Amino acid sequence: MGDIADSSCVLVQKGYTNGNPEVENFKNYGRQSGRGKRKKGAESPSPHSNKRPTLALYVSTEYKLHPPEEARRTLSFYLKKREMPAAAMTANAILTAAPPTLHPLLSPLPPNHSSFHGVSLKLPRQSFSFSLAAKKQQPLFVVSAAKKAVAVLKGTSSVEGVVTLSQEEGGPTTVNVRITGLTPGPHGFHLHEYGDTTNGCMSTGAHFNPNKLTHGAPEDEIRHAGDLGNIVANADGVAEVTIVDSQIPLTGPNAVIGRALVVHELEDDLGKGGHELSLTTGNAGGRLACGMYE
Repeated sequence: MGDIADSSCVLVQKGYTNGNPEVENFKNYGRQSGRGKRKKGAESPSPHSNKRPTLALYVSTEYKLHPPEEARRTLSFYLKKREMPAAAMTANAILTAAPPTLHPLLSPLPPNHSSFHGVSLKLPRQSFSFSLAAKKQQPLFVVSAAKKAVAVLKGTSSVEGVVTLSQEEGGPTTVNVRITGLTPGPHGFHLHEYGDTTNGCMSTGAHFNPNKLTHGAPEDEIRHAGDLGNIVANADGVAEVTIVDSQIPLTGPNAVIGRALVVHELEDDLGKGGHELSLTTGNAGGRLACGMYE
């Protein structure tokens, strides 16, 4: 809006008319009329005259502008006094008072030409490049990403390890185990109900058992959800094993997140040893190391 208004006032003041007789007559009229006196024989100014259009006519008609009364009176005063530069400056101030989208008194203007009849303004046109529609959109295939959790096992002894869980959407959970510092042979391996290790592995609670069943083997129908059987350490005390189980999901009400894995001192009898602890702990002995799933 500012560019159009400035150019309009320059057209009025300097006569950049490109042969437009109306604007030329307006400019000449200001020169011929002097300081409020009209030469003998000169026509009286009329806001509706095609030969001598006033600046007020251009402002109100061409720009459809209705300025506040004070600005209108100021503009009218300068026009009556034939103070063309001051009138042009007043009009310019009115036209550039606010952007066209914000000014309550302005109507939208054509973006690339002056509203003076017959006078064109070469204003830079801004071009934008949009490439979103250039390519045909391809169908979107949603592939569910595997969920993962990790537990770092530590204890009071030299036993330590890392256990990683991963699960595809709707599938069983894969447990990758690597624990070192064990005595060679089988060791009970369970998911316990709490991830609290503030008092060592004893504060992790009992086996995770949301269905309130007795202890068993991983393949048994009746078992704790946390019954993962035994892991076997080699002669170097390293146990590396992969377990696949469907009762320890990573999401949902029975999720393993926030619970703890525990490796035990002895072999788990899988509930079949006949010991008084067989149906609760598998008689797997003490807790060597533990870690919470995060």
